[in-house]
Amino acid sequence: MQDLGLNIVSGLLWPLANIVWNAGAKLYWLYLLGAAAMAFAVYLWRAPDRSLARGLRFVFPRKVFLHPSAIADYKILFANSALTLAVMLPYMLVSSTTTAAAVHHGLAAATGLPGLGWHGGWGAVAAYTLLNLLAIDAAFFVAHYLQHRVPVLWEFHKTHHSAEVLTPFTVERMHPVDQLLNFTMAAMLPGAVAGVFAFLYAGPLTTVAVNGLNIGLFLFYLFGVHLRHSHVWLMFPPWLARHTSAARPCI
Repeated sequence: MQDLGLNIVSGLLWPLANIVWNAGAKLYWLYLLGAAAMAFAVYLWRAPDRSLARGLRFVFPRKVFLHPSAIADYKILFANSALTLAVMLPYMLVSSTTTAAAVHHGLAAATGLPGLGWHGGWGAVAAYTLLNLLAIDAAFFVAHYLQHRVPVLWEFHKTHHSAEVLTPFTVERMHPVDQLLNFTMAAMLPGAVAGVFAFLYAGPLTTVAVNGLNIGLFLFYLFGVHLRHSHVWLMFPPWLARHTSAARPCI
């Protein structure tokens, strides 16, 4: 019980810690700042009469960020964080590490070889970086597809679509069942890619990363993710919006 209470308290503080310190978190301050800068650029581009005060009101409208729906998003963020640390993560049966190990073991059993032992150069690193990014994108695409297509999953996912206004924090307006599905897919698909590369190459490969994130994911977090859930209308180029699930607005 003491550990459970500690995990709950840690979970309640987790969102604040992520914003301030965790560069791997979607709501990290740098990514929020990037979204605010892009929103301000949209204001400068579209507004006939420009001023700093009007720009700030455009980027941070009180009627949006203090709307009851937005306040509900803030509460859900903290509640889900506590629940995740206290209940979900300690009992997760699937992780990217266990998936990678299972895939590696399966390939070894199928071929009778411990691995192919290829030498990993820059080409291997680039390929791994690209396939890891595609696996991450595919994981969330599959999860989102199932949430919309499977009736029982839609009953949980429609919590996300109940938001009346959009802020960057709306991305965390999810039922715990949604979170569990997202966590599972995000572990399995990138983990499977890691397992294949671990079998193919002699040494461990790492992705090209910034702040510990795949560079492609870092750039998306910095330049686009938070405007999907916002009052600011800014479209991705059609070629990117058509082919990247992460570029599609969820609401």
